[in-house]
Amino acid sequence: MATVSKKIFIEGSFFIAFIDRGNLNYSKAVECLGFIAHNKYKVYTLSSVILQTVVSIERDLGITMANEFLRAILESNIEILYIGKSDFQAALRYLKVNPSQTSYFSTIVKSIIMQKNYINTVLTFDLWPNIMGTSVSSLITT
Repeated sequence: MATVSKKIFIEGSFFIAFIDRGNLNYSKAVECLGFIAHNKYKVYTLSSVILQTVVSIERDLGITMANEFLRAILESNIEILYIGKSDFQAALRYLKVNPSQTSYFSTIVKSIIMQKNYINTVLTFDLWPNIMGTSVSSLITT
């Protein structure tokens, strides 16, 4: 019997929805994080996702809110992964082998890092191409 992975990757759009009470996806984000915490999922993100999220929060919600977000992330159990040169090289190889691929380079890099860490699902409110065995979590779609 196959086991369900309790690893999940969080994208910037999900963080933004969780922080901004005016966001259309706020309630869904709160519900998802509650489920993840209750069921003891191991949560991952990328340093670049954190940086992009901080920049967006600074721009849209203010520096104080951005600093609070960063403090909360650093005090949480979310594991922050880092992109290495080999990840960029792997993404370029993937594009070379798949020349018709229309996904953003950043999404391909994220998918590679997810694959390296045996993470299959992502929490995102953006379009996700379901490449390299990754897909949007059913928590978002239910």
